[in-house]
Amino acid sequence: MTPTTLDSLAAAVGGHLPEGERVERITRVGGGDINEAGVVATSSGDRIFLKWNSASPDGMFSAEADGLAALGAAAGDHLAVPRVRASGEEAGVAWLLMDYIERAGPERAGDAGVSWSVRLGRGVAELHRGPAHHDGSPDAEGLPGEDYGWSRDNFIGRL
Repeated sequence: MTPTTLDSLAAAVGGHLPEGERVERITRVGGGDINEAGVVATSSGDRIFLKWNSASPDGMFSAEADGLAALGAAAGDHLAVPRVRASGEEAGVAWLLMDYIERAGPERAGDAGVSWSVRLGRGVAELHRGPAHHDGSPDAEGLPGEDYGWSRDNFIGRL
């Protein structure tokens, strides 16, 4: 990714920050093999996670935003799911801006000494207790009906 592209992304992202706040820098981070990623540092000291891709199919980041919103609504207090702040396209590069979540792992205990793996297990169980219908409604007993999957096509793996 060229510095010009990072400058364009910084300008686009800056338009979605609170009034008076600006992008100080974007620091690239690793971890994925499909999208590029970085942490946006703002003038208020906020850190925001940014993903971008110059070759993504139409709708990839909007599908991810929908999925994150649904996960966030269903996860309760057990899982930290990033809130999507904005998405868009700038100079042929699609991008997704979301909350930055500090790294946690099995070695770090969570609330009241509950381990990360226990919190993850509880969070996944909570997600699976939710409705399975495409329209979000459970059947009369509150159990999944005959609908499976997600309400729209989504993306996973290398494109």
